[in-house]
Amino acid sequence: MFTGLLRTRILIQKETTSSNKSGTPTESFEDLKYTYARKIFKGGDTEYADEGELPYTKTEFTVRYDSRINYKCRIYYGSKYYIIHHIDNQNNGQWMRILATVYEYD
Repeated sequence: MFTGLLRTRILIQKETTSSNKSGTPTESFEDLKYTYARKIFKGGDTEYADEGELPYTKTEFTVRYDSRINYKCRIYYGSKYYIIHHIDNQNNGQWMRILATVYEYD
């Protein structure tokens, strides 16, 4: 992978769990890192659920390896949040290929 292909700036956020005043755990996301990525559109479709039609888009992001990135993270790009479904380490741990999905809610 050539670093010149990393042209898209993304934000990776990590899920954190804290307790509110009543002791109930609450989940939120905090910024982990801004990084450059290679973004490849992988397809899309529509899922049908109780809420109705849920169109989604599958995207592949390739970033430099970072051990802090895991399945409890999400990607923010283009005013949308991408859910991470698969992480594949490439080239002896130098790169990470992340397969993610964004749902198009109205």
